[in-house]
Amino acid sequence: GAVAWLECRMVDRIPAGDHHIVLAAPVRGGHGGRDQSRPLLYHDRRYTSATEQKEETKP
Repeated sequence: GAVAWLECRMVDRIPAGDHHIVLAAPVRGGHGGRDQSRPLLYHDRRYTSATEQKEETKP
């Protein structure tokens, strides 16, 4: 399942060369309900996810 989702209504479809640009309006949305989901990050030309960093304990 997905972390989050959107259901959209198509508002317009605009020809752009050999492509189409689709404009949409959100109708409803939700999330997968997974509390342990981590955000997807893009850094240094690659995707990764955040991890919890444990605090170091000093003796």
